[in-house]
Amino acid sequence: MKLNETKVRYILRQNRKRVPTKEIARDVKVCVILDDASRMVLAGGEFTEINTKNSILIIDQLVDKFWWLCPLRELILDHGSEFGAHKIHDDGSWNSEFKDHLRKYGIKPILARVRYPQTNGKLERFFGEYIKHRPAFHSFDDFITWYNDRPHGSLNLQSLETPERAFRRKIPLEAYFAIGHRLFGL
Repeated sequence: MKLNETKVRYILRQNRKRVPTKEIARDVKVCVILDDASRMVLAGGEFTEINTKNSILIIDQLVDKFWWLCPLRELILDHGSEFGAHKIHDDGSWNSEFKDHLRKYGIKPILARVRYPQTNGKLERFFGEYIKHRPAFHSFDDFITWYNDRPHGSLNLQSLETPERAFRRKIPLEAYFAIGHRLFGL
């Protein structure tokens, strides 16, 4: 089963708008994993550095939160050095500590096209919301809870569907049966 399609990348938070720096530091880097179908943020964090170690932490966070429900099969990445994807061989392959970490869980990394922002459009939209609304929250986790639990215009707006509800709705029934089997031996 495929945990929909997910995307991961960092944004460098640059404080262009007048936001008090005590609320969000100017040099905060944000990395999130966003479910493509539901727009739900599955894992993420704010960091002082963009690096492989922090990227691996986000993957581990995803595994801790959702692996029991359904394993992730594919992850769309940009060509950032933190993913090791900036050193691509002539045949299109690449090796890195991050890629090896994904392989450990059976996750297939997919590189986004260079200079093709449509691939990460939903993620870009998330980062716009992050920049606009993050100062109103005490913590990154509070912001993510708000983001996942508020109605989203691209989902079923008539029923005020949230990314969290859309994520649960889009999980195939066989995933729920697998949970019952693992927990109760059904």
